[in-house]
Amino acid sequence: MRYILGIDIGTTAIKGAVIGEDGKIYGTKTSEYPLTTLPTGEVEADLQLYINAFTQSIKGAVEDAKVDVADIKCVGFSSTAETCVFLDKYNEPLCKVIAWMDTRATKEAEYLTAHFDKKDIINKVGFDGIYAIHPVSKILAVKNKNPEIFEKTRMFAQIKDYFIYRLTGEYYTDHSTASDHGFFDITNRCYWNEMLEFTGIKEEYLPKLVEPGTELGTISREAALEFGLDPETKINVGAFDQGCGAIGAGNTKPGIASESTGSALVTVATIDALNPDSQGDVPTLCSGIPGKYMYQPYCTGSIIMKWYRDIFCEAEKMVEEQTGLNAYTQMDEMVKATPAGADGLIMLPYFQGSGIPELNEKAEGVYYGINAGHTRGHFIRAIMEGLAIA
Repeated sequence: MRYILGIDIGTTAIKGAVIGEDGKIYGTKTSEYPLTTLPTGEVEADLQLYINAFTQSIKGAVEDAKVDVADIKCVGFSSTAETCVFLDKYNEPLCKVIAWMDTRATKEAEYLTAHFDKKDIINKVGFDGIYAIHPVSKILAVKNKNPEIFEKTRMFAQIKDYFIYRLTGEYYTDHSTASDHGFFDITNRCYWNEMLEFTGIKEEYLPKLVEPGTELGTISREAALEFGLDPETKINVGAFDQGCGAIGAGNTKPGIASESTGSALVTVATIDALNPDSQGDVPTLCSGIPGKYMYQPYCTGSIIMKWYRDIFCEAEKMVEEQTGLNAYTQMDEMVKATPAGADGLIMLPYFQGSGIPELNEKAEGVYYGINAGHTRGHFIRAIMEGLAIA
């Protein structure tokens, strides 16, 4: 049997899965990495943490599958679209990786929004403005605050682009991933020259653009040795994670919507063409299907559960290490013992601002109505209920 190796680069973990041509999953591996979140809005991590997780997930999934690597015919990607890596002429990182939900670039986003015509932004970017989530804002923030990093950068990559480079020796990105960058023209499916010129970003320092699902050739011999894969393995550029998730859910044509709950909570609806009357209040991106588009409203998701687990559930994490009982499963049991409504405890889940339809990157999270009778189960249930209605 032939297999593919799927790699998903998420907000806080990289997941690998070996999938047979019969559609069954034969092996998996998830490797987490911690993000450093500062009160001033920065969310970042060392690139080496991602590299370690990438390596562990590939090797762990293959080991778990117990298949001959020669039978793994392709590696394909899904990934977050706005996690920035600044690389020098030696392809070494110049600073920490800037995660997608980082809000350090709020002022730069407002500056760019004010400079460009709103209708032009809607037609090019698919939003009603430029936001801190967009890599163009993050790059401009680095240029303003750390100009020496900007000047030394020879590749403004996103995290998927970097790992494609690690496997092929070249930087590529696909239209669905690039469409959430702020300097990609979703109408014409090319880089937005006016934005690049205004911000000083050179197109030669950006990845090559290809359609989602494009085969990029075979893995480099060096990468095959490093990651334990066959040198004839094909590499596929894949797509933006939400585009991939929509395809996996059967959301491939108008009239269908799907929802995914990950670190972000995202709803996707597939459309055949851009709406010429769009006001940009619902983000429109290129789909994971070549030539199609998708509406994509979103808000902060289960990363809040991870935040709570990491800070308030040390005992459960110890039980997981000792017995294998997942800490989240233990948290679920606390929620089951707590009534709906969490006895009046309310949580507003705006830990990285609020999402669509009222996008406000300055919004902050709140627990409201705390009393001495509330347990951890109440706090966890309040997270779930807050996310459900956000």
